Amino acid sequence: MRTRIFKWVPFAIAAFFLVGFIVMQLWNYVIVPSTGWHALTYWQALGLLILSKILFGFGGGGGRGRADHQAADRSDVSR
Repeated sequence: MRTRIFKWVPFAIAAFFLVGFIVMQLWNYVIVPSTGWHALTYWQALGLLILSKILFGFGGGGGRGRADHQAADRSDVSR
């Protein structure tokens, strides 16, 4: 099990840095021409990516949503 995880760690790290590059390219291609804001460097784009993950969550779903919790609460009350 551990060896399987260690095989994926380099790919996860590479994907993280690749997503930072994609954020930089998208920002510089879309935002700069349309608003006139400054272009981002790679490290600024990576920081923006990390900040957005902190502020808006890490996604992935996993677990029950709010509606599922409310439905479970209602079914517990009726018993």
